[in-house]
Amino acid sequence: MTTTNISLHITGMSCRHCEKAVGDKIKSLKGISAVNIDLPNGTATVSYDSAKVSSEDIINAINSMETYKAHA
Repeated sequence: MTTTNISLHITGMSCRHCEKAVGDKIKSLKGISAVNIDLPNGTATVSYDSAKVSSEDIINAINSMETYKAHA
């Protein structure tokens, strides 16, 4: 297993519900080992197995939620 970390900037988060929704979406992907959402700064730090999921997969999952937009 190759653990990779990525920090993402996420727009559209304004409350704890947003934070939980984004965190749950990321955690639903196979290969995610840890997610830390920083609501005040609008960032997420994600640890994942790069053999199972890519950074693009994570970004696309967040962007598919319509309200939120992510970029590295």
